[in-house]
Amino acid sequence: MKQAAALFDLDGVIVETAHFHYIAWKAIAQQLNFDLTPAHNEALKGVSRVAFLQQLISWSGATISSDTFEHYLEEKNKHYLELIQQLNPADALPGVVDTLRLLKENKIGIALGSASKNARSILERLAITSFFDAIIDGN
Repeated sequence: MKQAAALFDLDGVIVETAHFHYIAWKAIAQQLNFDLTPAHNEALKGVSRVAFLQQLISWSGATISSDTFEHYLEEKNKHYLELIQQLNPADALPGVVDTLRLLKENKIGIALGSASKNARSILERLAITSFFDAIIDGN
């Protein structure tokens, strides 16, 4: 007999963290004297941090050293990590916890597949790590 399983993505399925990325990128853009709008941000959703920063620099017309480039990447990630510390169980998207509970009650395996290197930390902040039988993340 085949065993049923459910595979979840993280961002936009379990929790919405896109606004934290936007806030962190906007702070970097301000240092480049550029106003990062929601439209700019939307155009770059799903790209790597390196590609995002390269585009941001291009839009701003700034010229920076490779050391400064690396500094901005680290600063953006640090700011993002600080922002996600605000997450709590109430931030799980509607229906997520009920769905996870129902799957567990019915002995259906639950896994997370996410490119996020912060997936485990986010699940912990949401207090739902225990529901997952497997977590595959960007690490």
